Amino acid sequence: MARILITDDDPVQRRFVTKELSELGHECLHAEDGSQALEILRTQRIDLILLDMHMDPGMGGAETFDHLRKSPVLREIPVLILSGSESDQVVEFIARGAEDYLMKSFEDRDRALLRARVTNCLQKKQLRDERENDLRQLRVEQQKVNWLLSALFPFDVVNQLLQALDEHHDTPQITIDARSYKQAAVMFCDIVNFTAYCEEHDPRVVVGNLQALVTTLERIANRHQLEKIKTIGDSFMATAGMRVYLPNSVKAAVECGREMLRVATSIPPNWSLRIGIDFGPVVGGIVGNEKFQYDIWGRTVNMAARVESEGRDGRVNLSQAAWNQVAELYPAELLPVTLKGIGQQMIYVIDP
Repeated sequence: MARILITDDDPVQRRFVTKELSELGHECLHAEDGSQALEILRTQRIDLILLDMHMDPGMGGAETFDHLRKSPVLREIPVLILSGSESDQVVEFIARGAEDYLMKSFEDRDRALLRARVTNCLQKKQLRDERENDLRQLRVEQQKVNWLLSALFPFDVVNQLLQALDEHHDTPQITIDARSYKQAAVMFCDIVNFTAYCEEHDPRVVVGNLQALVTTLERIANRHQLEKIKTIGDSFMATAGMRVYLPNSVKAAVECGREMLRVATSIPPNWSLRIGIDFGPVVGGIVGNEKFQYDIWGRTVNMAARVESEGRDGRVNLSQAAWNQVAELYPAELLPVTLKGIGQQMIYVIDP
């Protein structure tokens, strides 16, 4: 049952109230004035406070109540005022947040009223506690949803999704506006000979090593202000300059790629990567209604993928459009290739 703090300077009144409430199964603690009550409240869990309005010579009821109301923790404990009369001060206590009041009396009718009002106060506290627990759990669940959405989608898409879910919670049809970006650097980072590695090693080892690599690539991408779009098998796809302004998005992607190449060689089993970058317009949005996926499309995406697949291993490979953005910054090896659906193209290979 409940733990009740009886704060009253009258020992006879304390014994009377204790007897009545103990018969209901409650545990009663005693304080002779407000100072003792506050000391107990600092160390004990209390569910209800019975507070005498007039205590002498210690801290009185009004001062004690002020301390309770000023404390963010103690103010949540319901207070039942004990009074010898229905004075204006009782009304003031109720107006300031006291739960209820009781007349000091030993009559049979008042005994029943004491039990009833204490029971009522405790029931209301239980309902408030349950509601607060529900709200706290709801906030935790909301934080989990926000975390999951943030792990899957760009931040501006997350805001749109949350708004759409709130507006259309009764229907599975959620529409997110697609956006076009005129100038973005798209980077594909692929693991060299990953298929052969999968066939030669235990799946748990493969996934564990892949997880370590991808986690590292994500950190590097974040450091260079690139945004990871997704992983496609063993390929890591990211963009630069879509949502975050960068003076030179291709330069950011190149520096990101160079660091990825260097770091990957130190991660077991000493991975070798191949990176392709293109620059130009892309369209971004979400497809599907049952399983959402944020993606980007357009010629720039296709070109970046082709440059990566036809480029040199262990290098950052740039298309002509990407090279035009950084031609004065890096020396490059020219690699003539024939790209499917495009024809003869020149790939610019930058040493890591």
